Amino acid sequence: MVEGPGPLSLSRQCELLGLKRAALYYQPVAVSAYELELMALLDRQYLRTPFYGSRRMTAWLQTQGHGVNRKRVQRLMQRMGLAAIYQRPRTSGRAPGHRCGRGGCGRRRAHLRRSRYIGATCCDIRLLGLP
Repeated sequence: MVEGPGPLSLSRQCELLGLKRAALYYQPVAVSAYELELMALLDRQYLRTPFYGSRRMTAWLQTQGHGVNRKRVQRLMQRMGLAAIYQRPRTSGRAPGHRCGRGGCGRRRAHLRRSRYIGATCCDIRLLGLP
């Protein structure tokens, strides 16, 4: 995408593409064999116990004889797209469009509101002058 010296300078080409100039010079580091081994172990264990998070995975890897810390396991799990499966907080909350006030779910209040408006909008037929 970005070409060497030409009619446009490198900085102008990067600006047009929306890239930082430092991105041109970035060389990705290859993944080591040890990290590939750790990722294979994490993948196998995740298939057995998908509810293990980074802390439990770290403890499990340490029992297997690997000296890893939690941040490394977090990074590897994130790179692999693994996340613990567990019940998230506030799962029994109300639906996003549901209106619920302090005094219950509003069924009683809605009835009171309706009757108030009905009383204000009706009139007695006897008061109307008929031709």
